[in-house]
Amino acid sequence: MMYRSVLFHIILYWFLISQAKNEEHCASDGSDDCHIFDWRPWGSCIGICGHQKQSRERVFCCAANVIPHDIEHCLQHCHFHNNFERLQNKTCRVCENGGTFSSISSSCICGPRYTGGCCQDTVKCSDNPCKHGTCSDHPPSFVCTCDPGYKGIDCNTLIQCSSHPCLHGTCTDTASGFSCSCDVKHKGDKCDQAITCASTPCQHGSCADSPTGFMCTCDSSYTGIRCDTGFHVKPLETTESQKLLLPTWFPYLEYALLTLVSLTGVMAMGCACLKCCRAVGVLKGNDDDDDEKRDESGIRRFKQDPVIPVNIQNPRRTGLDF
Repeated sequence: MMYRSVLFHIILYWFLISQAKNEEHCASDGSDDCHIFDWRPWGSCIGICGHQKQSRERVFCCAANVIPHDIEHCLQHCHFHNNFERLQNKTCRVCENGGTFSSISSSCICGPRYTGGCCQDTVKCSDNPCKHGTCSDHPPSFVCTCDPGYKGIDCNTLIQCSSHPCLHGTCTDTASGFSCSCDVKHKGDKCDQAITCASTPCQHGSCADSPTGFMCTCDSSYTGIRCDTGFHVKPLETTESQKLLLPTWFPYLEYALLTLVSLTGVMAMGCACLKCCRAVGVLKGNDDDDDEKRDESGIRRFKQDPVIPVNIQNPRRTGLDF
């Protein structure tokens, strides 16, 4: 592209010069003697970078009968001063390596890999080209390793969350670019580094590497991806200020209650034993409402059922008929 641009300007300049020369025609009869033509176009920018110049000139008609026919005598013939300006020069600048010329600053705007007044020099790390990163020389130029949140050849462009820089996490835009909050299995400025067992991620369990990073097998009392969540009951810590203050007589009340409970239990057991002994006939009863009668020997006697008369008609009969 640069060579095409230079070739185009050379052809244009040659065309303008040709047109100007064609228009700079002096009449053979001397009717336009001492006529001054307009300035010719500026010539090519030549010279060493920083000392480049370009020039232009203008001519006038001088009658053929002026002898000797040279500038000095033509100036005298036309009554022009010796300081008549026929030639102009100005400094110029040709930008190399794809640089562009700025008419405002009269200097070249270079790409990130070139420097100098004409972009003729190659940038190296000694020129501190990396705006937000570290530099390493790699002929013919340099390579920047950008800080988090920046990109570009010279690390001068603010990466935003719209470009989805966080591979395994959530992104937040910041003044310096972006910030990643990684998931539990990844790390790094862009959450692009898988956490392995080498970093001992499992706090209470065993670890095994996997394609997604790591896999924890937790102890019996812990759970979670990193085995960092316990579900055991932690003992309650009691401080001196939290201790229960009891009255001095409370121990005596406690002893009294225990004694009462013990006596009640003993009495209950005694009653149970007494009833049990009566039930098996070990002890004699003396109840007034007992229908059973005993003889002097203590043998239990039972009442005989009354005899039901035969002549009493009763559809409901008890006993056996003989």
